[in-house]
Amino acid sequence: MGTSTNPTGGKRLAEHLDADAVCAQCGTVNPEETLICKVCGNNLRDQRQMRLAAEAQLDGEAPGRDRRLWLSRGLAVLGLLVVLWTMLNVDKIQQWMINAQVETVNPAEDLFFGAQSGAFDDLATELRANLPTAAQAQAAASSPTMTSDFEGYYVVPREAGGFGSVLVRIVPEEKAENSAGAGPAEGSPEAAPGAEAGTVAAGPAPELKATTLRFVALFADGEVRGTGELRGNSFSADWNSVGARSGEEYTSASGAVIQQSDGTFDGFCQSAFTEAGLPFTMYKVPAS
Repeated sequence: MGTSTNPTGGKRLAEHLDADAVCAQCGTVNPEETLICKVCGNNLRDQRQMRLAAEAQLDGEAPGRDRRLWLSRGLAVLGLLVVLWTMLNVDKIQQWMINAQVETVNPAEDLFFGAQSGAFDDLATELRANLPTAAQAQAAASSPTMTSDFEGYYVVPREAGGFGSVLVRIVPEEKAENSAGAGPAEGSPEAAPGAEAGTVAAGPAPELKATTLRFVALFADGEVRGTGELRGNSFSADWNSVGARSGEEYTSASGAVIQQSDGTFDGFCQSAFTEAGLPFTMYKVPAS
């Protein structure tokens, strides 16, 4: 802070000149408290004010620059980790992509709503139009009837009372093939070429041919429909060919039925509704 003498000989406090000493334009070092550069005429006070304002702005932006720097470094590290994880799991990623492109179809829903549903709907309509009566169910259970092809109406007594109704039909295409076949019946003796009449060809017993059956079972709390294979006196259906409905829920099911020598049909079924499995007995309703 400097002082100056006024014309009357007194002293007053001089105004301090806040100005840069070094000129930014020409580089001249001016004496202290110089307002104008002596070489180029640059205003050193304005120069100082602009310099301080620029420094203050830079100081305020410094934390933001630091955050952006850390963010960019973090993203780079994350990118490297993603690339490394992808390289280590390329097989799994490919499998996920394949699975995502494959449409998953619930076999049960296909039997009720898909391309196969029409044939089963017709079978269910036929069964509802000819539901066995309580008297017929009692008569069937009292006098079991044997059958050779499993076709027809059946009743399934329930432990809680009442009974379910089942309708079984041979798939029409197979019935036509079986009835149009030529030559000796399957399993009948056949003379070997060149053998005398009355002799039987030696060899293992012929394998039982499977017949495809379509069925619908109606119960008070749901429905079961599907197809399976009949071989001799046993019928079986796997998970991909049987669907069960309970209320608005649908699931796959499987089961098997064996005709006993007394005419009863002992079965066992399993689905998501009955995970432990459910044994049952069917009785064929005699044709009226």
